[in-house]
Formats: sequence, C-alpha cells, structure tokens
Amino acid sequence: MSKQTQRPQGKCIFCGRSPPLIKMSKEHIWSDWLREILPTIELRTEGYTRNFETRPHEWTIRQGHVRTKKVRAVCRDCNGTWMSKIVEDAKPYAKRLIVGDTHLLDIAGQEALSTWIALSALMADQITKHPLKLPASDVAYFFEHKRPPAHWYVGAGFYDGPRVLAFNHAPFRMGHEEADGKEVTDLVKHVYATMIGNLFTIVDVLTFYSLPIAKPPAYYSSYLMQIHPHKFEAIPFPPPSQCMIQGPGQFEVGTHAMKVARMAIDPIVAYLKSIGGSPGFLSK
Repeated sequence: MSKQTQRPQGKCIFCGRSPPLIKMSKEHIWSDWLREILPTIELRTEGYTRNFETRPHEWTIRQGHVRTKKVRAVCRDCNGTWMSKIVEDAKPYAKRLIVGDTHLLDIAGQEALSTWIALSALMADQITKHPLKLPASDVAYFFEHKRPPAHWYVGAGFYDGPRVLAFNHAPFRMGHEEADGKEVTDLVKHVYATMIGNLFTIVDVLTFYSLPIAKPPAYYSSYLMQIHPHKFEAIPFPPPSQCMIQGPGQFEVGTHAMKVARMAIDPIVAYLKSIGGSPGFLSK
C-alpha cells in the first residue's frame, strides 16, 4: 500500500468537506509574505511548561524557521478565497506595524489586523500536540462571520527588539476535584503570543465549562492596546510607552506570554473562590 493511501485524508476545519469533494492544501500559519520584510533564521525555539505551578518554562531549539510551519487543515477553496482575502486586507496595516512605521490604526485597520492575527492563532492551534483545542463552535463562528468571536481578546503592542518572528502558545485547564475523586473542568484558557518584527500580539480565548460565563477583567491593558473587540476609534503606533515591550529576541515572547497568562488566571481563581468553588488543579 502506498504512503498516499495510508495517509488520512482529513477534512477542512472550516467548511467541513472532505476529499474527493475538495482538495486539501497546506497553509502557512504565518503569512508567506513576511519573508519580504523579516530575516530568515535557520533555528527556532519552541517553549512549553509541563506544570504551570511547579515547573519553569522550558525551551527546545529546533531546525527550521518558525515561518515555514504549515498545517494541512483547510481546503483549497477556503484557502484561496476568503482566507486569502483576510491576509490581503491586513497586509497594508501589518507591514507598517511590523517595520515600526508611525501609523494611526483606525477601526478598519483594527478589524483587518485582529482577524488576520486570530486566523493565525486558529492555524497554530491545529498543529499543537496538546489535547486542549479551541472549541469547534469558535471555529464555526469564524467561518460564518469571517472574524473572531466577540469573547476572543486580541491585543497589539510594540516590541522594541530584534525584528524576528517568534511564537508561544500557552493552553491551561482549570478545574476542581469532586468528593469521589473525579476531576471536573471549569474552564480552558488559551494564550497565543506572537512577535512579528516590531509588532507584539496576544490572542486570549477563555472557554467556560461548568462555570457561568463571566466577563474577565482587563488584565492586558497595561501591556497591549485592545484591537478586538475594538474599544478605541484609533490607536497610535508606536503606542503609549506602557505598551512597548523590551526584550532581547525570541525568548522574550515565551516569558511574557506566561507572565500575562498568570495575571489572567489569578482573578479567575479569585472568582471561583468567591462563588464557593475550590480550584484544585491548574494544568497545561
């Protein structure tokens, strides 16, 4: 039997169709046009944490630039039509911010940029080996409306450091243990942090399971400017100094993502306690 017949054909995560009705394609997680303005680095860093409470952030050096990462999760029809339009709509705004040009990001720019960043997070979620994935309902919403759901947070800031492409995904599960020893998941949080040249972004997705949906506090306001859901008519770039992140390079994206993720989780733990809950575990 050939390798081709052994390989699972899969289906498009957006339209749900499978071959032979459609042809699958390999999509870059980060747009291929970035090679025009960012240098190519032959090594990449991948970070993870075995246990958020007890283990420090660990790093592995691997061959290949992070920009070369592709995922076979979408069909050619989706990739070549509305997904391509999202990339093209964001490109004029993204280019200016990535190279550090002075720019006033209006509402149209915020929507275009945040949709592109969210699409990259969706693609990155497909290659992670961790079982915690973004909810299918969020993927379906993105496909129907061509924008991220309202409960997704997308923020942008200015990174004052070497112009590289760096990425970190930090998924967390929080829950409690019942009297019979059964673990119950209360919520799942995903934090996607990316540095693209001078542009620093975070996508934060919080999904509740056994808890009622509660609006999380604005814990990113000291680090980034919120571009989805948009709350400003226009955002100057470079933004105010508190939204400028200093760092030596690729490693900063991981440590900063973990820092802001920890800040994001602390008020949720307090909320659980306030309603009588007992958050007995927090795991990656």
